[in-house]
Amino acid sequence: MALNLFPNETSIFESEYTSSEIVQHLKENTLEGTLSSTAHKTNKMFIGEIETYRFKIISSYPKTAMFCVFEGKIEESIPTQITITKKFHMTFKWLFALWFVGLLAVIFITPNKAPDQKIKEAIMFAVVAFTIRYLVIKMLFRKSEENGIEALENLLKLKEVL
Repeated sequence: MALNLFPNETSIFESEYTSSEIVQHLKENTLEGTLSSTAHKTNKMFIGEIETYRFKIISSYPKTAMFCVFEGKIEESIPTQITITKKFHMTFKWLFALWFVGLLAVIFITPNKAPDQKIKEAIMFAVVAFTIRYLVIKMLFRKSEENGIEALENLLKLKEVL
């Protein structure tokens, strides 16, 4: 089993709408902009980019919505199928990585400590960091994912297939 530090899941949904209707619904309910546009207040359900048969959006739900990015591919089929990949937002991956590497560097750069003490502190820090990653990041991602998928299901009348 591979170690997956950050959530990344793919699901397949079916909709009773046609592919062009889905794109139209998404465009009507999405604030066009980059995924870092979460500071903008909007009455739209999503923030992101909608292209023909592809989208990359986040929920505009306050607070935790920005942790989960939804990348979708709309298939022209009957019924219409949508493959949605739910990913942890790249910005937060980098923030976590920089925080981890920065504090690890501080542990090893600190003078007047024996190398074995530095290694023990680094191991303890790594355990705490991965516990934080597991509990906090997973919790924030799941909350963001639930809100976003619920909004997508209601808007596009989606039913999960796989």
